[in-house]
Amino acid sequence: MKKLLSILASSTLMIAAPLSVVACQKETSKIKEFDFADLEKKFLGITELVFQQNLAENFENLFYLSEKEASQEFSDFDFNNLWDHVGTAANGDAFVFEEGTKEFDQFSKFVDQTIDLDQLNKDANQRIVGNVNYRPLLKNGKNPFTSKIKIQKVSAVQKTKSESIGERILGFNFSLTTTVEYLDSTQANKTSDIWFESTMTIFENEETSNSFWKIADDLQVSLASKEYANSFIIESNSYDSEKISQTINTLSNFNQVLENIVKDKVFKNNLDNQIDYSKFNFKTERVQQVVNPDHVVLAQQFAEKNDKPQISWKKDYYQRIDLIKDLLKSGGETIDDAAKEMSRRNSVYSNAYISKGLKAHLKKDKVSSEVINAFNMWAYYDDLTSLRNAVLERKINLNKNLENEEELRTIGLYGTQIRSLQLNYTNNDESVVLDLPVQFIVHRQHTTFANTQLLHDEYTKANLIFAREIFGFADKDSIKADENFDYTYEFKLAEKMDDKIEIGKSYDSRDIFIPIVEETIAKLEKQKEQYKISSFEDYINGFGLIEKQSYLKVNEAGYIYLYLENGNPLGYLFSTSYSTGESDWEYQGPDSYINFNLGIRDDVTINEFGEGKTPWKFKL
Repeated sequence: MKKLLSILASSTLMIAAPLSVVACQKETSKIKEFDFADLEKKFLGITELVFQQNLAENFENLFYLSEKEASQEFSDFDFNNLWDHVGTAANGDAFVFEEGTKEFDQFSKFVDQTIDLDQLNKDANQRIVGNVNYRPLLKNGKNPFTSKIKIQKVSAVQKTKSESIGERILGFNFSLTTTVEYLDSTQANKTSDIWFESTMTIFENEETSNSFWKIADDLQVSLASKEYANSFIIESNSYDSEKISQTINTLSNFNQVLENIVKDKVFKNNLDNQIDYSKFNFKTERVQQVVNPDHVVLAQQFAEKNDKPQISWKKDYYQRIDLIKDLLKSGGETIDDAAKEMSRRNSVYSNAYISKGLKAHLKKDKVSSEVINAFNMWAYYDDLTSLRNAVLERKINLNKNLENEEELRTIGLYGTQIRSLQLNYTNNDESVVLDLPVQFIVHRQHTTFANTQLLHDEYTKANLIFAREIFGFADKDSIKADENFDYTYEFKLAEKMDDKIEIGKSYDSRDIFIPIVEETIAKLEKQKEQYKISSFEDYINGFGLIEKQSYLKVNEAGYIYLYLENGNPLGYLFSTSYSTGESDWEYQGPDSYINFNLGIRDDVTINEFGEGKTPWKFKL
């Protein structure tokens, strides 16, 4: 991604004599802090993820234990004494192991023996230390996991309330913590605590323990089977994977598929006569579906390589600017026609690189976009070790078929953990509800359109409408003859800006433009039915200046002068992208996205700040 941005930046800058840096030191520091806060948030997010994933794997085979198995794992425990302690806790309250007691020390020993520190550090080295983006935060460039993993709390509780269930069931609840060390924006030492919480259930009856494991294992096998592994669907046209991940519980059809699995596989046809399946039923009320960002693959097209020159307002290769001027000026049906022209295959407006493999596929795939294509998704999947390894490890039978139209509607894969799925166990009219081990599935994201070409058409149309609105052309007189028409981009300042822009003062571009973009998207979202767009928010979720650290000054006439951090003028404003992430001045997500822009405004020469005109201005 950074390679791509640097290439575009170098090709769009105006050539001019070096200028003095326009931002003062205080403003430069502010920008660095702004960027660092976002980087720090991502850094702490990945450290927590690495910690929790590794510890979950360390303890996953200890989720259910018979008392006999527990006695082997906790070799120093006196379980008879423990049952007595738990049994005397008031009203079924947990019996807390106090630090310094024999029980606490014994559990600490068990934790130390169970955690694989070598694997944790290996994973952290690969995913954190090996990521160049996190180097500014690493203390001496080393692994942030330097502290001992400690028990924060451990307790035991009796899961059964009476003797009528026929056995005692003990629940262990424990939380572990460690401290990560890193550097803040001033390169001073900083620490943060991260956590892991889990449970273990100990059954007095070994057969009950085996029954729970058997049902849990049968469920995972069914979830991974060819019959069901490809049945988990979310329908959405958005490429904001963060938003989809946060709302996947409401988008997913997991509960419906689970009902079929339980009915047809786990219970109905099970021939194990040692288990009385009438005593068990699944409960989904507390289910949480969690997506690891490393397990997301989207059907976006690489844009790093293309043989077409940048769209230039000065040097109009392929006569592309005439159409852009016409749609900005006229709107309406002109935008509909322009959208189809820009999104069609082999369009002169496309900067997508079409690989040999994709070219061969497109000869058979007559309905999909050449840019938003399931072929790309599977190519990324094969290159994305994290998701592929998770699928192979769990023997999930993912279907890579690209033959039918339903499969070609797939625009994303989301590896998803199923947490807090519960199993209700009833015996002698008493019930106990226990969590199942974490399950893993892969959701397929389908577009709501019949094919991805129609999706690409609407995405392009939405961006053209957005550009016309934010650049001020919706308010201009389209009847004027072309030679008298003013093609200057005219921005309205955001309503939530309290202060007016001062003439000649240097501003961080993001402080000014981000509110303008967000308010424009919000305005259009309210008008989506008028424009016949399913959702502007789905299609405009990443945008940015080619160089995110940029500044602007405004002259008395309202014309905007844009500068890079080194003081050189910027001849490119911003473009939108169909990708992941929040509104920010840097493209989000993987090294693939669908870029949209209306060309380089190199038709007006930008000199040093003064009273001259530039291609863009504010309505002051």
